[in-house]
Parts: sequence; structure tokens; C-alpha cells
Amino acid sequence: MYNSVILGLGSDWLASQVFAIFYEMSEKGLELDESMFVALLHACCHAGLVKDGKDIFSRMKHEFAIEPRTEHYVHIVKLLGMAGELKEAYILILTFPEPVGAGI
Repeated sequence: MYNSVILGLGSDWLASQVFAIFYEMSEKGLELDESMFVALLHACCHAGLVKDGKDIFSRMKHEFAIEPRTEHYVHIVKLLGMAGELKEAYILILTFPEPVGAGI
């Protein structure tokens, strides 16, 4: 349910509410899954929140031990590209553990 709410809010440019829900869930110890991080990165893309998107992507891997999937990579590469950080996006693509799909 939370994933749907975050995805909807993120699509409506309400990133501050998205992060409020994320932090609340995290504080309460609720399980944050792969879909939650797709929704969070989606919200960052819609709002142009590059720093927050990078932070979420890093926390997903290091704090929550969730390995990025294609959906996560698509959003982070899109976010970097939209911000003009093409070199960083390209370097990230080169580090992918699997061959790059057409979505990227």
C-alpha cells in the first residue's frame, strides 16, 4: 500500500510528502522493499532531486542491503541525465553487474 501512495505522490510532484512517509516507515521499522525504492527514485526523477536520488540509491544498497535491479538503474540514470550529469551516468552504467538493457 505504501508503495502505491509514494508512487502516486511522486508522480504528482509531492516529493516532500514522499520523503516524510519514507522516514516515518524507516523509523517505525517497517520493511522497505525493492518496489519502495523504485517509487522513491521515481519521485526524485519527477522532482529533479538529484542529491536525494543519489542518497536513496546509496542507502538502498548499503543500509538496506537491496541490490539494484534494472528499474532502479533506469531511474538513477534518468535522474543523472536530466541533471546534465552525463559523465556520472555513463560511469555508473559501466559499473552495472549485468549487460545494459534497452531501458537504459
